[in-house]
Amino acid sequence: MTAYKVIEPEILFVNGEKKYGLVNEKSEWITEPVFDELGDEFDEYGLLQARIGNKWGCINQRGKWVVKPEFDSFADPIFDEKGMLSAKLNSKWGFINKKGKWLIPPVFDAVADFFDDDLCAAKFNGEWGFINRKGEWIIFPQYEELYCDWPHLFDNYGTVAVKYKGKWGWIDHEDSWIIKPIFDDVQGYFEENGLCPATLNGVKGTVNREGRWRKENK
Repeated sequence: MTAYKVIEPEILFVNGEKKYGLVNEKSEWITEPVFDELGDEFDEYGLLQARIGNKWGCINQRGKWVVKPEFDSFADPIFDEKGMLSAKLNSKWGFINKKGKWLIPPVFDAVADFFDDDLCAAKFNGEWGFINRKGEWIIFPQYEELYCDWPHLFDNYGTVAVKYKGKWGWIDHEDSWIIKPIFDDVQGYFEENGLCPATLNGVKGTVNREGRWRKENK
């Protein structure tokens, strides 16, 4: 199989603008340099993100469009392990497959990646919740902020820190409060000693897994 790489032609300008194309190992053109921008490398599916004008799509190693250039942007440089990619269209986010078809329609204000429990944080009407790979709400959007730390959305104890009505606390997979939202700010995840830095009523301290808070020693 011919190896391909992306190059940036330094001397080729079209209407005063630099264009991008693909060459093989012998520096022979595989595609004419007609793209306004290209990704850094092909993903495991043999696809490379490419932009023409203000629209993004994906080409294969022959420079042919596999995902037509009709998207405003992509959140990640590659499709994930299940062949999904977050895409933006008309200021809204959803997920497409490797053919550019919507798996989850673009209805969200923002989305994160899918984590190892196949859940994704998604923002809708200004509030965050969690969806599955079918786009179904597992936890309905009601939170102002949340902590996500790849590859785990929920921590080893099955909880995640969320901000609700201006205060931080922890919920579980069932959307039940494990630690009630009373904190001004939290680090988000518990350290190996079972404590998490947390600010309560303007005072810094730590909170344990049972929700007991202790003022920081100075």
